[in-house]
Amino acid sequence: MMPAMHQLISVILPVHNAGHYFQQALTSVLKQSYENFELIIVDDHSDDHALDWLPNDPRIRLIQSKTQGLVGALNSGLEIAQGDFFARMDADDINHPQRFEQQLRFLQTHKDIDICSCKIKIFSEYQTLGQGYRLYQQWLNQQLNHEQIERAMFIESPIVHPSIMMPMERAKQIAPYQQNAWPEDYDFWLRALDKAYRFAKVEQTLFYWRDHLQRLTRTDKRYDKKSFFKIKAKHLAKRLSYHNNIFIWGTGPTGLLLHDELCKNQINIQGFIDVHPRRIGQHKRDKPVLDIESGVKTADFILVAVAHRGIREKINEYLLSNKKQAMLDFVHCA
Repeated sequence: MMPAMHQLISVILPVHNAGHYFQQALTSVLKQSYENFELIIVDDHSDDHALDWLPNDPRIRLIQSKTQGLVGALNSGLEIAQGDFFARMDADDINHPQRFEQQLRFLQTHKDIDICSCKIKIFSEYQTLGQGYRLYQQWLNQQLNHEQIERAMFIESPIVHPSIMMPMERAKQIAPYQQNAWPEDYDFWLRALDKAYRFAKVEQTLFYWRDHLQRLTRTDKRYDKKSFFKIKAKHLAKRLSYHNNIFIWGTGPTGLLLHDELCKNQINIQGFIDVHPRRIGQHKRDKPVLDIESGVKTADFILVAVAHRGIREKINEYLLSNKKQAMLDFVHCA
C-alpha cells in the first residue's frame, strides 16, 4: 500500500559540477513512485552548466548555496525545507524508483526509528570495483537494525549519507551540519547517537552509490583515517569519562592513533592488550602491554583497535564469552 500522499518529503540535492551524472540522479528522483516531494537543488557554485536545462517540474526548487562547499549547501537546503520528512540525495548517485515510498512506509510503521537508510549497491561504469569496496558494501548491508548499526558506528560510518530519510523535526534538532576537519555526515550520525536517536535500514537495495575518481571520499582529506579518528575520539571521550581502567586491544598503528587522539580529549588509557609474545610485557606510549586474559580481567572498558576481518569477529566472540557487553564494556573502533 502506498504511504499517505499528504506527507511532504524535502529532498536536498547539492550540486557542484556533477556533469553528465546529474541527469541520471535527477531522473531517479523525479520518477519516484511516491510523488509528493519538493526537490531542493542547491547549486554549490557550479560552472559546468549542468543546471542550465532543468525540466519544468513544479516540485523542483533551485537555490544558490550561501557558502561554498557541501556543508554550506546542505544547511542552505535545510533552511528553506518545508517537508514533513528530510531525504538526502547526491548528484552522482541513483535511486531505485520505490526508494521514497519504501523508506516513508518504514518510518510510518516503525515510530521508534529516527533515521532510515536502506541496502546499497556500489557501482562504477569505468572500472572494476576493488575488493575493498566489495567488502565495504557487504559490511554496510549487514548493519540493518539499530543494535547492529550502533555497534558498528565507531568502526566506520555504517550509513551512506545520500541514502537516508528522517522526520524533519528530528533533522532540525541536530542541524546545522558542521564544518570540521572530519566528515560532516559521520559527525551528524554521532551527534544523533548522542541524542539516543535510533537507526535502521529497509532490507531492500534502494540506492546505487557511484564510485568515481572525483568523489569526495577519495579527494577530500576530511575523509582520511586520521580525520575519522579525531571525531571518533571526541565522541568516545563522552562515553569513557565514567571509566577508570580503559585498555586498547591492539598495539599497531591504529591502536596508537586511537590512544593519541583520546589523550587529546583528556582520556587516560591505562594500557594495551596484545597477543604477540614479543609485545606482551613491553610498553607502548609508556603504558603496559598485557596478555589477553590479564587485560580483559583488568579493564573495565576495552577499545578494540584491530581491523583485520575475521580477527575482529573472533575478538568479539571472546569478549562476549567473558560476559562483556558490547557498548557497555567494549566497543570496536577499527
